[in-house]
Amino acid sequence: MSSFQGDKYIRAYTKQLLKGETSEVRRLKRFYQTEYNKGVEVFLLSGKTNNFIDLFKKNDYDKIYESIYVNIGLRFANWYADNITRFIKKELDKNDFKDTWERQFASEGERIAAVRVVTVQGTAKKELEKTLQRLMTDVDFQSRGAVEKGRILRQRFNKLGTYQAERIVRTEATNAANFGVMQSATDIYGKSNLQKEWISALDARVRDGHRTSGGIFENSNEPSIVNFNDKFIVNGERLDRAGDPAGSPSNVINCRCAIAPFPKPDADTITPLNQIAVGVAQSQLIKPILNEN
Repeated sequence: MSSFQGDKYIRAYTKQLLKGETSEVRRLKRFYQTEYNKGVEVFLLSGKTNNFIDLFKKNDYDKIYESIYVNIGLRFANWYADNITRFIKKELDKNDFKDTWERQFASEGERIAAVRVVTVQGTAKKELEKTLQRLMTDVDFQSRGAVEKGRILRQRFNKLGTYQAERIVRTEATNAANFGVMQSATDIYGKSNLQKEWISALDARVRDGHRTSGGIFENSNEPSIVNFNDKFIVNGERLDRAGDPAGSPSNVINCRCAIAPFPKPDADTITPLNQIAVGVAQSQLIKPILNEN
C-alpha cells in the first residue's frame, strides 16, 4: 500500500474508532457513576470504608467486556464489508455473517474479560476504599455536613470513573476493531488468500516501535506487511494485530494503530471478484476501505 493510501486508511479507521469508543465510554461511565454513587451512599449511612462487597461485580464487568467487543467488532466488520464489497461480483449480504460475528466477538470479549476483570474490579474497589479512608482523616472534609460530603465524593468519583472508563475502552477498542476487520476479511476472502499490513496512527503519540514506512517498522526493519496467519514483530514481540492482548502493556495499552487486510494479487477468493479486482495490486484493493461514514 502506498503511504497515501495508508494515510487515508488510518484516517477512516480512526474516525470509526472514535465513534465506537465514544459510545462505549459513555455506557461505561454510567456504570462507574452508578457503582461509585452506591458506595458513597453506603459510606454516608454507615461510616464504613470497606463494606462494598455488592459493588463492581464480576458478572457486570463480564457483560461490559462482551458489549465492547460485540459493538466495536460489529462496527468494524461491517465497515470493512461495506467498503470491500464494491469489488465483489455477487452482492454480499452482511446478515449472513451477523450471528456468526456476534458469537465470535462475544467470545473474544469473554476471553479478554477472563484475563482482565479481576484486576479491573479490584482496582475500582481499592480506589473507593482508599479515597474514603483518606478522607476519614481529613479535618476539613469531616467538618462538612452529609449533603456537602456527598457532593464532594460524587464529584471526585465521577472524575475517577471517567478516567477508568476511558482507559478500559481505549485499551480494548483497538483490539476489538482490528479483530472485527480481520474476521470480516476472513469471511469474505479466506485466510490463505490474505495478507495484512500494520498501519500506524498519524501523530506524535505513536510509539517509536509502531511507526511504519515503506512496508517496514522504522525502528527494526521488520516487515509491516505479512501473510495473514503470520505475526508482526513489534518491539521484539510477536503480535497478530495492533492491540493484540498477547502483547505487553507497553505495546498494547492506548495503541491506536490499524490492521489492513487485503487479498494477495493472485488469490482465489471465497466470493468471486469482478474483473476490475482480479489480480490487482493491494493499493487498488484497499481503495474501497476509505469510506469514513
